[in-house]
Amino acid sequence: MSFKTYSPELASAFEASDEAIQQLLDQLKASAPHPPKDPAQLEPLYAMGFSALQAGQSETAYAVFMVLVSQAPLEARFYAGLSLAQKARKETEAAYLSMVLAHHLDKGNLKYPLAAAELLMALDQRAPARLALMGVVALSHNTADKPLHDRAQALLELYSHAG
Repeated sequence: MSFKTYSPELASAFEASDEAIQQLLDQLKASAPHPPKDPAQLEPLYAMGFSALQAGQSETAYAVFMVLVSQAPLEARFYAGLSLAQKARKETEAAYLSMVLAHHLDKGNLKYPLAAAELLMALDQRAPARLALMGVVALSHNTADKPLHDRAQALLELYSHAG
């Protein structure tokens, strides 16, 4: 099942942004080191970024994840880490955009649209957050990731009753 099957409104929103995101991804590919770094070589830096986040060092984490996305610009998890660092720095809009990039780089991973929905909630973007949560609930319904589905369902119910 895709977002288009479940929610035409959500699909059209994603399609409208797909072109702009694809242009950005093309720019990232063009500006990447040639050849781009193997993400496995960057694993120690990745671990350092998360260690900094866990220690409350958002500036360090942000710097580390910026290096990571510049060295391997097509690695979704590096954008997800950058999003977490931006969120810790109270840069919620930038965190949302980074998470959307992570989602576009790894569309099969439903953690990214769920995190994006949570960021939309933090930005008080009620309709897009609700649509994103509906999509995650629908797409995760028959997956092995029951905790993700349950979290998305709980957030959707909470958010639907909050306003």
